[in-house]
Amino acid sequence: MYGLFADLVIAWYLTRLSQPRDQPAAKWLWLETLPAAAQQRLLALGNDHPDALFSKVSAWAWEKVIGRELYEQAIVTRTAGGYEAHDYVVDRTMRDCRRAAVPDLVWDYALRVSATTGDPVRQLEHTWQVGVAAPLSGAHVKALKAWDSLVGLPDIAPVLVAMALVNKGITLGALDRSADAIAVSDEMASRFGDAPEPTLRDQVAKAVFNKGITLEGLDVS
Repeated sequence: MYGLFADLVIAWYLTRLSQPRDQPAAKWLWLETLPAAAQQRLLALGNDHPDALFSKVSAWAWEKVIGRELYEQAIVTRTAGGYEAHDYVVDRTMRDCRRAAVPDLVWDYALRVSATTGDPVRQLEHTWQVGVAAPLSGAHVKALKAWDSLVGLPDIAPVLVAMALVNKGITLGALDRSADAIAVSDEMASRFGDAPEPTLRDQVAKAVFNKGITLEGLDVS
């Protein structure tokens, strides 16, 4: 249970959303991502034990340990705003972020946080960040949810919609959904094929190129 809290804080870092994660959210995510057997044990102990155990596991992660090297003294840093991964942990994780598993619940929570951000611009930015970050940890299905939410935007943000469509097609390809990926490329051509803006035409060209690669992989003439 102790190491799982540190893993959770690192997982939140990998979503690329704002750090640190506040204590109520960190506690809820930790409890919800505990293995079923551990959750059952906590329920059997009574209502007071989750709070007490959370205090212990969070302290284990952020308190300095005598005898460790300086850079190993803490896995998690605690600030007034909550918890975030220690710098040296971030450095090691980013060298090979595919080794760090991010629970599905964390991705779902990140998408929900992005969608409920008050500022519309930040909402778009956060959703984009999740879409970019999720495939790095192998979470292509979660990335697809991010792109789907962006491609549904009204055409007041056509460049962003077009870029999201391109990324959606790439993600579908990674999920071996070739027919769907081709359909996204066709949608790009339908929606933006006649657009005069160079940025939009660039995105259409990318979609057409990706369609060609997909068809070549399917050996379709």
